[in-house]
Amino acid sequence: MALSLDDASADSLSALLAARLTDGFLELYSAADALLLRTRLPLAAFEADGVNGGQKLAGEWFGTCTTGGTATKFKLKSSDASISVNGTVSGPGGGGDVVVSNPVMTFGQLIEVLSCLLTYRV
Repeated sequence: MALSLDDASADSLSALLAARLTDGFLELYSAADALLLRTRLPLAAFEADGVNGGQKLAGEWFGTCTTGGTATKFKLKSSDASISVNGTVSGPGGGGDVVVSNPVMTFGQLIEVLSCLLTYRV
């Protein structure tokens, strides 16, 4: 039997997760698990999403690619690496859990994260 949460509980868990990720890192990886980008999250990285529930990115998330490749996966990690959230990466309109300005990356390229949503709702 699958567990289900009411909206208030789902939003509370999302807020707790977002708080744990504060001052953490975003890492973008290729399909072959090559690390393409690692950047520190803003101090106020998430805010409540009144439309979809959960937490959405707040502020501006940017990073510089350390190597070339196509980003297909991400990890959000707490600053002490005790929490890790994994998901998919896409460009605009691609349906990824994290949407970046351009998933095809080259060394030194500046990448902007356009959206990220933490939610326990289905």
